[in-house]
Amino acid sequence: MTHWKTTLAAGLVAATALTAPAIAGGTLRLDEVAVGELDPAKASDYADSILMFNVYDTLVLPVQGGPGHAPHLAESWESEGNSFTFTLRSDVNFQSGNPLTAEDVVFSVERMKALGAGLSYLLGVVESAEAIDSSTVRFNLSSSYAPFVASLVRLPIVDKKLVMENLGEMGDWGQAFLSANGAGTGAYRVVSHNPQEETVMERNGDYFLDVAEAAPDTVRLRYGLEASTVRTLIAQGEHDISSQWLPPEVMGALAKEGAQLFTESGTGAFYLKMNTTKPPLDDVNCRRALSAAFDYQTAIRMIAITENVSAGSPSTGAIPVGMFGANDSSMV
Repeated sequence: MTHWKTTLAAGLVAATALTAPAIAGGTLRLDEVAVGELDPAKASDYADSILMFNVYDTLVLPVQGGPGHAPHLAESWESEGNSFTFTLRSDVNFQSGNPLTAEDVVFSVERMKALGAGLSYLLGVVESAEAIDSSTVRFNLSSSYAPFVASLVRLPIVDKKLVMENLGEMGDWGQAFLSANGAGTGAYRVVSHNPQEETVMERNGDYFLDVAEAAPDTVRLRYGLEASTVRTLIAQGEHDISSQWLPPEVMGALAKEGAQLFTESGTGAFYLKMNTTKPPLDDVNCRRALSAAFDYQTAIRMIAITENVSAGSPSTGAIPVGMFGANDSSMV
């Protein structure tokens, strides 16, 4: 028994962020190109993750600056064979005021697997989840799965009682409700969500952990702003952070107007999603033909709209070339 108790795609290197000073404790205004999906079971991309990790919490989180994972909503865990047993913290309440229980964890797993959306495939190995008592939950896996604990970073825990009160038509697992409202324990609660415009969040004064004094009281996450709009808003002091790629002339103009430019090196990926359950994409040979015919170099040139994007190469799989675990570049 092991015991734990410790606290088709093109990869591109380098991204540019544009910021103007934000007021600590006030309102932080930022943007994302993609619309944020508020339902945590459907979260998959960056905008979704911003919402998920602020409105919801998970059993574990990655250790900052080091390998492994540390307890978060969980206080500790132990494993024996293909079973993992987690003990929950006793001081956590949902934003509704309902206490966190093992039943909420079980419900969250079952809901995510039933919807089959977002990153639910990470939990495909979970054969069953059971509440041993109010503060203990056990996961039984169908087979050995080394990254199971790591996968729990993408299992946001939802308020079962609140969702059950808002199941929606035909018992849709609360999809309509959770696409417009929050039901988490997170440091921020949802004030409003308009997927065509913005999501507004405010600090949860009853959060179970300390929050940095510099954290804003209110966050406005705006979606799909045009480059010209970003320039105007920042120049007028009405926007704080833009993480989308802006044309060089816009960034240059903003720099002259006093905005701060930050360059961040890193690796990202662009990809096309395909529905492989319907013809002709259910045929692997069709997908291989599309991959062989795709003009990667032209796509990379189209994506690299600024000189700060220093490199790009066809991907060899889900992990971008150059990162640990990626397939060899010869496999393109």
